[in-house]
Amino acid sequence: RRSALSEIFGSSTAAQDDDESATTKNIDVDDEEVDESDLEESAVSGATLLAEYIQRLNPGVQVDIVKRGKLLNLMQESDKGGSEEEETISLGTNPVVVCIDRSQSVQLEMNDACRYKCTATGKSEASVPFVSVETAGVHSRVFCDFGPKFVVVDEDGETPRSTLLNRVEEVDSSNNSTLLTVHCLEGERHDVSYGDVIQFQGDQSDGQDGNVKFPKYQVTSVKSPSCFTVKRWEEEKEESAEVLMILLGGGARSFVRVKIPKATTFLSLREILHPSDSDDAAKTTAFLEDESLFAPSDLDKSFDPVRRRAVMTSMTALDLFVKKYNRLPSRSGNGTKQKRTDIDRFHSLIRKVVKETDAASPQIDTWDTVINQFAQTCRGKFTPIQALSGALAAQEVLKAATGLYNPVHQFLLYDCDEVLHGNEDCSESESVASGQSYILGEHISKKLARSRIFLVGAGAIGCELLKNLSAMGAATGSSNTKQGCLIITDMDTIEKSNLSRQLLFRDHDVGEFKSTAARTAMMRFLPDCHIEAHTSRVGDEEDGPFDDDFWASGCNVVLNALDNVEARLFVDRKCVSHGLGLVDAGTLGPKGNVQVVVPNNSESYGSSADPPEPDIPVCTLKNFPYEISHTIQWARDLF
Repeated sequence: RRSALSEIFGSSTAAQDDDESATTKNIDVDDEEVDESDLEESAVSGATLLAEYIQRLNPGVQVDIVKRGKLLNLMQESDKGGSEEEETISLGTNPVVVCIDRSQSVQLEMNDACRYKCTATGKSEASVPFVSVETAGVHSRVFCDFGPKFVVVDEDGETPRSTLLNRVEEVDSSNNSTLLTVHCLEGERHDVSYGDVIQFQGDQSDGQDGNVKFPKYQVTSVKSPSCFTVKRWEEEKEESAEVLMILLGGGARSFVRVKIPKATTFLSLREILHPSDSDDAAKTTAFLEDESLFAPSDLDKSFDPVRRRAVMTSMTALDLFVKKYNRLPSRSGNGTKQKRTDIDRFHSLIRKVVKETDAASPQIDTWDTVINQFAQTCRGKFTPIQALSGALAAQEVLKAATGLYNPVHQFLLYDCDEVLHGNEDCSESESVASGQSYILGEHISKKLARSRIFLVGAGAIGCELLKNLSAMGAATGSSNTKQGCLIITDMDTIEKSNLSRQLLFRDHDVGEFKSTAARTAMMRFLPDCHIEAHTSRVGDEEDGPFDDDFWASGCNVVLNALDNVEARLFVDRKCVSHGLGLVDAGTLGPKGNVQVVVPNNSESYGSSADPPEPDIPVCTLKNFPYEISHTIQWARDLF
C-alpha cells in the first residue's frame, strides 16, 4: 500500500498515510477477522488503489473492479442490465477465476458459478477454469478445477529433438501388435519416457525411403538412455508389411518425439469435499487417501497421509473458527482472561470436524505437532509463503488460459514448518514484518534487519528478491549501515524489454542503471531500508569496491541473481573462502533452480557441474548434419 501511494501520489502522501494508519491493525495480520460483507464495502478505496498500481505496473492490462454479486451474474449470464459502466465489463472469451484467501464457503460458491454453464448445457468446454489459493502461517494450499475435460496441448514446453538411429529390431508380433526395440546411434541419447509417442523419419537424401510415411509408435519401456521398446500407437492405423520391412531394414535414419494433446479430468471443489453420497461419513474424507488428487511439492511431506489429513482438517477447522468467533486464533487468546485459549478452541473444532466427517477417526494425538504449529502460526502472513503461493497460482492461471504445461491436479499443499523449531519469543508486534515476527520471533526479525546482504544482479530474479526482502523488513535495523544494509550491484542498464518481467522498473527508468533504479523503487516499498547501489562488475579482474576487505567483513550473506556461470563461480569461491552463506537462483524459460549453500554444512555451487556437451561425431558433421549446431560446427571447422 505504501509503495502504491508513493508511486501514484508522491512520497508525502505515503508518509501521511503511514501517520494515519499508525494506530490501526498491522496489515501483515490476516483480515479475515472482518465480516466479508463489510470488507467488500470498506475495501473499495483499497481496490481502486490496487487497480491503479497494477495499471501502472503494466499499462497494457485492463483492470476493472466488480463486486462478487456482479461477477457471479457475469459468469452465469443472468445479468439483465445495469449501469452503462457495468455493461462495459466483460469476462472475455477465455476467462479464469482466481480466489485468494477466501473462506471455504466462498470458494464453493465461486467454483459452482464457474461450473454453472457446464452443468446447465452439458458441454464440458463451457466450464470456466477456477483456481483458489490460501495461506495460513507457514502453510499454503492451491486448488485447481479446469473443468471435466481440459486439454493440455503441450505437457513440458520442450522442443522435441531429432535423434539418430542405429537400428530397429523386431522383438514380438503377438496380440496383433508388433513390438520393436529401438537402438540409438552410438553417442546419442534419446529424450523419451514411458508412454511417449514417437515417429520415425527416413533419409531425405534417399528418394524412396525419404518419402515413406512411418506410423507413430508408443514407448512401452525404457531400457537405457540409448535403447527402448515401442509398439504401434493405438490411434494409428496398422502399418503395412512393406513399411515395416523398410523400417526394420534401416530405412529410418532418425526419430522424433511427437507431442499429443492430452485430456485431463478435474472434479469441482464440491464434488471432492461434499460428494453426493456424503451421508456416509467415511465418503467425505475418502479423497484424502487418493494421491492422484494431490500434486507432490515435497518428496517427504507430500507422501505422508497423516500430515495431509492433518493439514486439510486444520484448513476446515480454521474456516469454522473464523465463522464462530469472527477472528483468527491467536497464541494469546483474544485479549481477555479466560481459561480456554484459542489453541484449545481450535483443537475442539478439529475434534468436531473429525467426528462429523470421518467414520474411522484417526489418532489425533499423532497430529498434535502439525495441528499445534498450524493453530499457533495461522494468524500471521509470512512473506516467503505469500510470494511462493502467489507465483504458483499465477502459473496455474497461465496453464488454464493457454493449455501449456501440466496443471496442478487438484490440490497442492506446501509448508515450511522446519523454520519454526527453536522460536520461543514469537508475539504480535507493530514492526514492518509483523507476520514474520509473529511466526519466527522478534529475535529472527531483528537479526534480518541488522544483517548486511549482498545482492549480485538486479534483473528479473533480483527484483523479486528485493520485493520480498522489503516485505521482510531487511536492512532496517540501525542507522549505522555496518549493522544493517542491502548492497546491490548490477552493471546493466534497463531496456524496454525488461519492463515486462522486472516489476520494480517503469517506462521512465529506461536507460538507467538497474541497481540505482532498484534502489529508488525499494525506498518506495520500505523507506527505512539502508541501501547501497553499485554499478561495478563482480569478477577476478575488477578493482572496484568488492575487494578482499569487503568479502571479509562487508556482508553476512550473498544472494546470486546472475545470468552467467563465470560470475557465479567467482562469487561461490569468495563465499567458500570467507565462510559466507550463499543462495543461488537461475531461470531458463519455464524452468528454474535454487541452491542454498550453508558454510561447512552443504556443498558449494562449484562442487558440481553440468556434464559437458557431447562432441559432435565427425561422421554426423560430414554426412548427415541435422541440427543447427552441426552446421555451425561445420563452418568453424572449415574456416
